[in-house]
Amino acid sequence: MKSKKYILSSFILMIGVLFSTYAFSGNEKANIENLKTSELKLYSELNGVQIYYRLAERHDLHNGIHALYVELQVVNTTSENLHMSWNYDLWVDGICVNCNAVNKEEYSHQLDLNASETLEGNCSERKQNDLLLFIKYIDKEMRTLTDFELSNLTIDPINK
Repeated sequence: MKSKKYILSSFILMIGVLFSTYAFSGNEKANIENLKTSELKLYSELNGVQIYYRLAERHDLHNGIHALYVELQVVNTTSENLHMSWNYDLWVDGICVNCNAVNKEEYSHQLDLNASETLEGNCSERKQNDLLLFIKYIDKEMRTLTDFELSNLTIDPINK
């Protein structure tokens, strides 16, 4: 009788582990607070597109602006041209500030990727602004972006 309970318990535990792995393999929050490096970290991979993120500082000495950003990089690993669209869900000081927003247009983004193309946000040159997230001013005490998620992420071939 004990062996049946053991087998049943093991089976339930295994199903739980498999379900949690499946349930969290899609869009996940990226925790910025624990990211201490400017090295690229894989956020997600979907339909042949790899999405990375990293921390970056921007120092505009002329205007006295010192800010911290998240730069995203998207890599099309396919031989097809692709269209990518997503919404940003943003957590400031641990609270999602737009998860329940009725109008998410402000947080909706899209771009086209040519075959084998890499695009990345660059806060120093202010390039690819759709791939940049402002975290905070480094020299000011203020609310801080702590997490982000690319929700409603879709990647589709561009039909010509």
